[in-house]
Amino acid sequence: MKIMRVEAIPVSIPYTILRRNRHTEVRGDAITHLNTNVLKVHTNEGVAGLGKARGDGVVDEIAKSVNPLDFEGTLATPEADTGWTRLCAGLDFALHDIAGKVHSVPM
Repeated sequence: MKIMRVEAIPVSIPYTILRRNRHTEVRGDAITHLNTNVLKVHTNEGVAGLGKARGDGVVDEIAKSVNPLDFEGTLATPEADTGWTRLCAGLDFALHDIAGKVHSVPM
């Protein structure tokens, strides 16, 4: 099994109650939406895994053609290039989702 592509799907979730704190402010302005990405990792065997990642970055070329069941090996390159980021965490979630589907175990 190999990763064929990683799709980043942008998602913008509106806050129903605007709160002003260190998590919801940028430059003192209240943030009205949570902007994030859903990562969809596609394999050559038709299994797809989902993860959530905030931030920007390109994982498609880094993760392509590697075994999604080898978590450490798959994540070693992006982690070495950029450090452990929210993007790597989202990719990690997606890989575990794939493993759960392959082994018929809920994740």
